[in-house]
Amino acid sequence: MDGPSFYAAKLTDRPCCARSPLAWMKVMALAEAWYQKEVVWGAAGVVVAVILGVLTLWITIRGNNPRRRLVYSVPTATPVVQTRNRVSGLQVLKDGVPLDNPYVVELTIASRSRRDIPSSAFDQNKPLVLDLGAEVVEVLSHGMTPSGATPWTWDQTNGRQIAVGPCRLGKNERLTIALLVGGRPVVTNPQNPLIDVDLEAEVDNRIVRRTLSTWVSLITGITALITAVATLLSAFSILR
Repeated sequence: MDGPSFYAAKLTDRPCCARSPLAWMKVMALAEAWYQKEVVWGAAGVVVAVILGVLTLWITIRGNNPRRRLVYSVPTATPVVQTRNRVSGLQVLKDGVPLDNPYVVELTIASRSRRDIPSSAFDQNKPLVLDLGAEVVEVLSHGMTPSGATPWTWDQTNGRQIAVGPCRLGKNERLTIALLVGGRPVVTNPQNPLIDVDLEAEVDNRIVRRTLSTWVSLITGITALITAVATLLSAFSILR
């Protein structure tokens, strides 16, 4: 017995309904409306349950696995001698050694994590290494933001590389290093030994690579939306 007939049978358990065809038609119309209302509310309940389930799962995952991320950038790279001011035979010397196309560079490495990154996150105590693609001639200055932050451990290695860590990297902290380099700098092939920490390039305050967690959140949202739409379509097909 289908839904409307079931409700009609309950409503027509009276002698007057059994004797009157008009009464029976009215009862059937009332039963069908009643049944449709219950199906719609049931479908709505399923959709709400799905959305709440996905939301709960997402909150649980984010709570148990807080996002940890480092970004690096070269916000300024200024040639020591501007092209328009070049004079034939002009040289820039450092300790009597001529420099080929020297640049003053500002390198920044910032933590965008919700929590501190402990020193134990450095796999096998290996440092994070950024290759500037140009020989580091001299370190001009360096500092931390905010000013009271514990300084990060770092060093200049292999001629053109900056190595950071292993050390604790506090959340929302930034290391800024000003360098004199020989040639136009381009950060290439960063070596990231940090466990479960994303390393991204930042250009003009824009992250140029999406992290895995971003894609997971996007896919989860699309899946929830598809499920909700499919549930509603199924409910409407029942009502036809």
